[in-house]
Amino acid sequence: MNNRRNSYKLKMPKKYSRPLDIAIDIVSVLLIAVLVISFVLWLVLPHEALGLEYRDISNRECKITGKGICIDTDLIIPERSPYSRNRVVGIDNNAFYADSKLKSVVMQNGIAEIGTFAYYNCDNLTIVTIPASVKTIGISAFRNCFDLMTITYQGSVSEWLAISKEYDWDYNTPDYTVYCTDGAVAKEGTVTYY
Repeated sequence: MNNRRNSYKLKMPKKYSRPLDIAIDIVSVLLIAVLVISFVLWLVLPHEALGLEYRDISNRECKITGKGICIDTDLIIPERSPYSRNRVVGIDNNAFYADSKLKSVVMQNGIAEIGTFAYYNCDNLTIVTIPASVKTIGISAFRNCFDLMTITYQGSVSEWLAISKEYDWDYNTPDYTVYCTDGAVAKEGTVTYY
């Protein structure tokens, strides 16, 4: 009879016998919270933005400094840093230097400068989208991009021609075409209007 009575007892919540048990439970809850927040950020933010590295240049602006832990071969450079929410205004010098895995890059509006050697030796880079906000392309920015065939420029032909393009910015690239909103410009300078 006594055994039967014991089998129907309600189980009471776990009592902490040591402070270490409390600490382990708190760390477990915090770890779960971090995983949930990371998953939500992964769903909400562009995946490419999460791995890129940024450098704040003011309290409102930043530059992309590198690929960081991002493993994507097709990058979308965001308008804002997902960390500081500062506007991305440039691609820093050497940001993607010799990244042979990079195949395409889409830069969002607001970027004003593509730095020196930014995409130097990205030998598998084939397509680049450049916003009309870009005013300067640095020295050897796309040098040795052996597969670069298409540049989509989100401004007019006259705006493309007005960009300050530094020495050897496109040295050792194939005969690419720049597609603008009102025409196309071949590497050798031939302009075709739509």
